Amino acid sequence: MKKDSIFIIIPIILIIATAFAYSNSFKNDFVWDDRSFIIESPYIHNLTHWKELFIRNVGYSKGARNNFYRPLYTLSNAINYKMGNGTPFIFHVTNTLLHGMCAALVFILISLISNKKEVAFSTAILFALHPIQTQAVTYIAGRADPMYLVFALTSMILLIRHLNKKSNVSYIFSVLLFIPALLSKESAMIMPLLMLLYFYTIPQYTPEEKKKKIILLIPYFAILGLYILLRTTVLDFSKAAYATLALKDEVIGIRFLTSCKAIFMYLRFLFLPAGFHMETHLPYARSFDNPSTFLAFLGTIGLILFTLTMKKRNRSVFFGLSWFLLSLLPVLNVIYPVNATIAVHWLYLPSIGILFALMTLLYDRLKENRALFISIILIIAFIFGVLTYNRNKNWKDEETLYNSILPYSQTPRVYVNLGNIYARKNEFGKAAFYYKKALDIAPGQTEIYVNLGYIYNTLKEYDKAEKFLKIALRLTPRHANAYYNLGVTYYNMRRYKEAHNVLYKAIELNPSHTFALNALADTYFNLGDPKKAVETLERSLKITPAQPDIADKLERIKKILELDKEG
Repeated sequence: MKKDSIFIIIPIILIIATAFAYSNSFKNDFVWDDRSFIIESPYIHNLTHWKELFIRNVGYSKGARNNFYRPLYTLSNAINYKMGNGTPFIFHVTNTLLHGMCAALVFILISLISNKKEVAFSTAILFALHPIQTQAVTYIAGRADPMYLVFALTSMILLIRHLNKKSNVSYIFSVLLFIPALLSKESAMIMPLLMLLYFYTIPQYTPEEKKKKIILLIPYFAILGLYILLRTTVLDFSKAAYATLALKDEVIGIRFLTSCKAIFMYLRFLFLPAGFHMETHLPYARSFDNPSTFLAFLGTIGLILFTLTMKKRNRSVFFGLSWFLLSLLPVLNVIYPVNATIAVHWLYLPSIGILFALMTLLYDRLKENRALFISIILIIAFIFGVLTYNRNKNWKDEETLYNSILPYSQTPRVYVNLGNIYARKNEFGKAAFYYKKALDIAPGQTEIYVNLGYIYNTLKEYDKAEKFLKIALRLTPRHANAYYNLGVTYYNMRRYKEAHNVLYKAIELNPSHTFALNALADTYFNLGDPKKAVETLERSLKITPAQPDIADKLERIKKILELDKEG
């Protein structure tokens, strides 16, 4: 086998292995945030809005309020929607292909770093097939992780290629690829630090050479600085976001102790891939009184010290462990609080580092018996592949997913999601039951009151609907969907002036809220202003052209106006 051919054959094998492990996910439905980010988001259905994606938060056109800025991720969803006519198949295939590409890039990167193809292959195959990756691959909305990593790893590989072969073209493309990585997911912000880690760890540069090489990182940090400036000014959506930040109001000590527990929970998931799910939760660690907290603290200190001792003993192990800790740092709530104490998909990038370190240690022990090393890796990879294949079944559809979570976690969000399923099936009694169970746990959660308002409005119990929606607006005065549902309730009660006022408010808060626009058009018509109804429906169709019922309604109202003119 030629030396360079391995960089073609092994990546193809990795992509094929990934495809097999995820093949049963191709028939899975949209679940969780897929509904709001994709199938109910008007900008996803029409590529003419692509420019808007670069100045809005994720899911803006559906009324989502968050601080996620991922325009390329959203654009990829819009392209997939167009390619597959809104079916989930093409989304799943794309996610799997992106993940396979990431595995191939991991192989190439580790080969360049360690110069050990066995270590590179074992790291890449275990990364590709590890069950923890299902939340970033099987879950369509998790695409941002493999998508940004394709750009980020390619950028780092091209940088190393430039260092090895003095290729200016590679360097230019490396710098440029950092931009789409950032536009795919915020996690790419850590990449310049990982590149800096590489400079200080792997190449055997003299101090003078190191200073010259570090200059190469200036463009990456300049782009990062500009990105941070934009995200904290014109692209800051935090003020409108619903999501609360975990540990935001806690002292640094509690945040640090909780992060220690998070690190060891992540390690447990990596070594024992079971018991994790979308609602995996980590309680705050408020003192050393809890033995698990104390052990996690000692373990974290021990892990850091062990990592430091590896700097001189084994640079690859030091690099891998440092990669793991450094890439976890942004989501540990220590530097800056994020929206959860733990999330399994946050392991997507860090898992590369820990797997690289472990594979290096194992290979060094078994390098005299490479056949045994490869046999062990293939057995583990097979087990991981089977576990991943089985986990894909939990993501078959929403009802299957949420019921698979309930034995482990009875959180408000799971109950709300189950309520949403039954609401869409028109089983409103069951829907109300699950919403009320969620309300018992989280009485201050706005969305639950909005959902109950919708249910009672559908059941024509308008007084109850009004009551719940007004509570929602007291909790969150700028909630567009609460205004929309209250407007529909008033419309159904034939209180058209009140309906007009609150629907108008919903559109002020979310100008792309087509449902509110359509309801407002009906209100104008019943208030005796068909011209305004026409203008409003035209505005709705401009946002989302694929509304045949609305288009028919528009034509009917136009005919009425023509008859009025003739009469």
